[in-house]
Amino acid sequence: MSLPSLIEVSDFTARTIRRFTISVLAAYVATILAVIANHYSYGMENDLYAYIMTCLFAFPLALAVDLFMESKRVGGIGRFFSRVVVLGVIGAAYYFVFKNLKENFQIDGVRAFLMFLSATVLVFLAPFFCRGKSNAFWQFAITIIVRFFQAVVYFGILYLGIVLLIESVNYLFQLNLSGAYFGDAWFIITGIFASVYGLSGVPYNFKSLDQTTAYPKFLRVLTEYFLVPLVTLYLIVLYAYSAKILFTLTWPLGGVASWIMGFSAVGVVTYFFIHSTKEKFLKYVEFYKKWFFVSLLPLLLVLALSIGIRIQQYAVTQDRYFVVVFGIWALILAAFYLISRSKSLKFMAWSLFVILLLTMYGPQSVFELPKTTQMARLESILVKYGALVDGKVVKIDDSKISQDDGYAINSIMNYIAQNYGVEVFQPWFSQNLAEIKTQYPNDYWTKIQTMEQDYMGINMNKFPGPYGMGDYSAYKSFNVDQTGCQMDKSISYPVGCPVNVAGYSYYQPLDFYGGPGYEYPHFKAGNVEYVAEVSSGQTVTIRNNLSKEVLMTLNVKDFVTNLLKKYPGNQAIPASDMTVDFGAGVMRINYINANYPSGEFKSFDNMSVALLLK
Repeated sequence: MSLPSLIEVSDFTARTIRRFTISVLAAYVATILAVIANHYSYGMENDLYAYIMTCLFAFPLALAVDLFMESKRVGGIGRFFSRVVVLGVIGAAYYFVFKNLKENFQIDGVRAFLMFLSATVLVFLAPFFCRGKSNAFWQFAITIIVRFFQAVVYFGILYLGIVLLIESVNYLFQLNLSGAYFGDAWFIITGIFASVYGLSGVPYNFKSLDQTTAYPKFLRVLTEYFLVPLVTLYLIVLYAYSAKILFTLTWPLGGVASWIMGFSAVGVVTYFFIHSTKEKFLKYVEFYKKWFFVSLLPLLLVLALSIGIRIQQYAVTQDRYFVVVFGIWALILAAFYLISRSKSLKFMAWSLFVILLLTMYGPQSVFELPKTTQMARLESILVKYGALVDGKVVKIDDSKISQDDGYAINSIMNYIAQNYGVEVFQPWFSQNLAEIKTQYPNDYWTKIQTMEQDYMGINMNKFPGPYGMGDYSAYKSFNVDQTGCQMDKSISYPVGCPVNVAGYSYYQPLDFYGGPGYEYPHFKAGNVEYVAEVSSGQTVTIRNNLSKEVLMTLNVKDFVTNLLKKYPGNQAIPASDMTVDFGAGVMRINYINANYPSGEFKSFDNMSVALLLK
């Protein structure tokens, strides 16, 4: 078969753009925005996330509506009107959900993903809203899935080739190109080329699909020789574990939920692949098709037992919520395909779509149920110690709080603040929580610490919990005073000040980590290669990598100890006291985090510096 000419490729692209105009436009706009965001400074790219996520949601939504209109043979004014409605829905989604992504990423980020997933499921259902046409639905879905795998292979190879090309040019001509260009290549290939290629393979003659009996050869090999055997082996392992639970009478491990969910998801996908009514498979594949959902039922019982124990102990979180929802969906599928005579595969997609909608909205949603149960758990603990009287928080003596309950108060308040905001607690407090929200806009930890220690009288440093590192007061943090050089007061992490390089020949930023397994940074100044070494989390040495001649040594232990003597409890240190002069240059320190238990330096965790050499 001959390769298509440029004219044929151009016509083929133009037809795809006319057929799925909004989807292609959304892909192109998302690509441009992603490339721009890829070159933003850290944190600034968040400003574009809302627009990018809106485009990602628009892509499958517009595609689903176009496919529905095609299936009903609606064109002209009807097609134009449908696209106007789609644009209106996209605009509403941006205004009510995506616009707030930067401020409420924990909530709206999950909602955005669920909306994208729902719209994607709708793509498969759009041409087949009416009854029947089970084979047409299967053929349509398989065609799209095969097209997706083809795009991954083809454009994955293209991307790998471009990466090697950029790297070769970068190395041979010593251009020092930024790594962001690799991201640009990925965004352009997937957003501009792969998207059009994938859309061009979407079937358009829906009626003929019901008469099609073709089954992709590679899919047959994939299912018969890989998926079915692997799922069967996983089933044996999980059944063996279930038998261990039964015979030893021990509760299942919490991590077993992820294994059962993974097995179930791959098993359901495999069932979908081999559900063709026209194809004859090997006998063990037919056996799998008949008994898969029967074999799934005992594992769903173990899943329910495992997640039920965690919910009873620690209430519902978003992660546990999704485990429960997945278990319910898998149970519904098992019941349907074991009882139903038709065994329509459309039920798989419809049930998933309905469950996703229920997950997004209502009191049973992933955004309301975890909040309700966690607030109820927190309320019961506060009432137990008299910290909540007549619905209002009062100061208490935290010495009466047990370690487990103290840790629970801290973890629940942090979970709710991070996911829902501190304003959720306002009915309990006479203080105006909007003040600390304004004072610490991007630092939910400080907000919670203020509420706990200042308003409730609970010093959470006393309750590190079972996974804590001990008293947090043992950790000392020193940041260079940024007064006058940092205009954005909402930034809660240290960014340092602009470095005056006058009088020096070389500037090198360095980050050090005091823990084990740290790879020492290397850098060049002129023709000399240097290595920066850390010893036992206490000293930093910079030496010539070849001659081993020492350029400078910083005893971090002595440095931090002297800082503590001069600035007890003060984290903003003048730049003059955060600068080390070693003759051949200076080391200007942006921040140091040190482990200082019982008033004695143990090690530093991390340190960021600017090295200036003459």
